[in-house]
Amino acid sequence: MGEKFTGGDKLIQQVNTFASNTNEKSFKTIATYSYNINPPCHFLWEKFHLQKISNIEGKHIRAYVKHMQEQGLSPSTIKSRLSAIRFFHRLAGGKSVCPTIRNWVWRSAR
Repeated sequence: MGEKFTGGDKLIQQVNTFASNTNEKSFKTIATYSYNINPPCHFLWEKFHLQKISNIEGKHIRAYVKHMQEQGLSPSTIKSRLSAIRFFHRLAGGKSVCPTIRNWVWRSAR
């Protein structure tokens, strides 16, 4: 029988399509971004039932940053995941601009 994909898997499938069709960055950078986008995809599906990478908005990013801070992740890990979100959101043709999160990450680290 066929495999059942969750919404998070469908988001990751979109990301993989964008990653294989871009030639903007190096192979290592694309691999790193692809690795760092997996946890946000699953979170955005479970929390918001988001179906397209291009539909990510500020409220989604704020909720994900808060979630990562509650998990105790380091600011560098948070920034890496946010840059992956920002990159794939731009590739997907997102209508809204992803907010800059740099100040939020550093404020919480102090």
